[in-house]
Amino acid sequence: MTDHRSHNNKDITLHSRQLLITALTCTLAIPGIAGAATPNSSDPSNPFTYNVFTIGDDTQSNVDDQGKVAVGGNLTSSGLSVATSRSGGSATNLVVGGNYTNQYNTLNGSAAVGGNANWNGATINGNLSANGSVNFSGYGQVTGNVSYGTSYTNPTTTVQGSVSHGTTALPINFSSAITCRDKALWE
Repeated sequence: MTDHRSHNNKDITLHSRQLLITALTCTLAIPGIAGAATPNSSDPSNPFTYNVFTIGDDTQSNVDDQGKVAVGGNLTSSGLSVATSRSGGSATNLVVGGNYTNQYNTLNGSAAVGGNANWNGATINGNLSANGSVNFSGYGQVTGNVSYGTSYTNPTTTVQGSVSHGTTALPINFSSAITCRDKALWE
């Protein structure tokens, strides 16, 4: 049994070294980096324009992210303020590749959600687009438009713009955001 544990520890050490080497050879796939051009700071697909940029899931509580936020998986938050140092409106300052579940969050600018958006006590100074359901609860306000993919529930949130059914393309392709030798990390 001791030999088996020793063998597993060696495997873990070897895998850790391989992971480190793999991580060192991987890069963010950013338009313009490989070529001579400078990345466009106004391009919403440029990860360097975000204060938070994650490929997987993220959970945030009582955080003031003064800039843009992009989460490739699901985002769960409470008391999150996004883009507080930026102006509201149509600029996409929050991108979530999966589902967005939150409570009493403030967003300056617009949000694009790849899955469902469940928002309790919404304060959105811009638009909300979700490819899944949009479910508002609690009192809140959206100064722009709301677009939903599958269903819409809104008992008490004021939407100043229009509400429409439709899907939206996310400004970031999270599946190709990290590459290793011209291949996605998880391929």
